[in-house]
Amino acid sequence: MSDLNYVRVEWDGDLAVVTIDRQDKLNALNGEVIDEIGKVFTDLLVDDDVRGVV
Repeated sequence: MSDLNYVRVEWDGDLAVVTIDRQDKLNALNGEVIDEIGKVFTDLLVDDDVRGVV
């Protein structure tokens, strides 16, 4: 998940905290942001160590 420009994933134990980080555009969604969100959630879905996502 290191190739992300607008989505951050931080960890608190087994909890993933997903944040949209596009402050200059007031966190507005565009195609690239939506693709990144999809990639992050797809990766988290198959990770057995993840117990929750915020």
